[in-house]
Amino acid sequence: MIEYQSCMSFVYLRICWIWPLFVIALSACAPSIQHAGGGGSDSLIASGQYKAAEQQYNQEIKKNPQSQSALIGLALALIGLENLNEAEKNIAKAKAIGESNELTYAIALLLTRQGHGDKAIPFCQSLLRDMPDAAVSHLCLGMALRQAGQYNEAISSLNTALSIEPLLIDATIELALAKDANEQRIAAINVLKRAIRHNAAEISQQNLAQLQVNLGKLYEKSRRYTEANYMFDKARLYDATNIEAIAGSGRTLRLLGRLDDALSILKPAVRQYKQDARVHAELATVYRDYHLMPQALAEAKQALKLDTTSSECYQLLVSTLDPANDSDSENLRLLDQAAAILTDDFELQNRLGEASIKRKRWKTAIEAFRRAIMIKPTDAQTNYGLGLAQLNGGDIAGAKNAVVALEQLDAQKAKELLEKINTIAPEPKTADNAFVDVLNPNNNVIAEKTKDNASTKKKAKKRLKSKKKAKKKNSRTNKAKSKNRKRPRR
Repeated sequence: MIEYQSCMSFVYLRICWIWPLFVIALSACAPSIQHAGGGGSDSLIASGQYKAAEQQYNQEIKKNPQSQSALIGLALALIGLENLNEAEKNIAKAKAIGESNELTYAIALLLTRQGHGDKAIPFCQSLLRDMPDAAVSHLCLGMALRQAGQYNEAISSLNTALSIEPLLIDATIELALAKDANEQRIAAINVLKRAIRHNAAEISQQNLAQLQVNLGKLYEKSRRYTEANYMFDKARLYDATNIEAIAGSGRTLRLLGRLDDALSILKPAVRQYKQDARVHAELATVYRDYHLMPQALAEAKQALKLDTTSSECYQLLVSTLDPANDSDSENLRLLDQAAAILTDDFELQNRLGEASIKRKRWKTAIEAFRRAIMIKPTDAQTNYGLGLAQLNGGDIAGAKNAVVALEQLDAQKAKELLEKINTIAPEPKTADNAFVDVLNPNNNVIAEKTKDNASTKKKAKKRLKSKKKAKKKNSRTNKAKSKNRKRPRR
């Protein structure tokens, strides 16, 4: 069985550590720029209290709607809450007020979190030109470069950031991720181990927990589940509210086969963090492995309700659905949603196509089979399913094209589909369906014989009718002549 990672499995960039450093660096480089958030809102972001920071920035904006730094601070709090759409709206409002290094940083961070590292690079470069001595400028560029797949350049930028600020935790984590992506996993693990060993006394417990979480993830990717579980548990000791540590502990216990222990961690976490998709997803996975499918499905649905765009959550949801019930209205709706997100999942697209055919949803079936064929064009069953859906959906020409494709893949299925086409829409031979001759050269002969037989019967019937009519006429004429002969002459 495929092991799915938790929802929200992307690297959790700790805005809380970067933002205060950015404000300090910005003040040093441009003293005239003041941050309206002052201490209170910034400190809330620094401690990871994004909801409280959102509320305070909203109050500041009510007092002064034109406060650019308050709008940017609100955007950063929203990014921390994963509300990227609202963050983007506030950044747009801030941009309408004017340009600033704060704004450039916020735009770059948003683009990076949206998965557009290549688009973030120019903003990071602009920030670096204005603030070349700030560690956060090099960190910003390193993040964007890593996400854009430019790993060597990213490693260089992140090393520069750490040379300026050795305790910049995000730079350490990003450096480990860049090395791992660059096929240097041992080096990546050593980066985090060294940071934990050397910086433990100088950094906050939250920072230490975040380093341990990321080290646990690398152990997990290496299938070193016991070591991964140990690191996640250590992180929970230093920061009991770290959701990634909680989810990681539950996940690695499941991977170690300790399902009861995993439940003992995840069930209380779901009650405590009802609005976090990650714990719901991990609990759903444990229930699934326990074969408690109703509970697994309920938790998977809750995870998707909280995170509607996560491909991992959709994969998890599909794994909890019973294929025997795919044609049920609710299951079909969920499969449809999942297939729209997981467009490169061949098995899922086929599954949706087959279920849609059972419910006579021909259009949905056609779209699903077409996506599957784009992934695997030579699959005979998929081409057959597409042809069948097209035939029942009224696209006879499309169904005939499927027959042509099937002839090269599976002659028996081609024959079956052709028989269905001829049953629903029989046609005489024309230029449009001349391909029938290729599939069966005898078709023309049979058709011509059938046509000749019909014509012969029609002519024979006509001749018989004419003979009967002539015989009847002759009979009347003969009777008249006989009558005239019997009449006496006067």
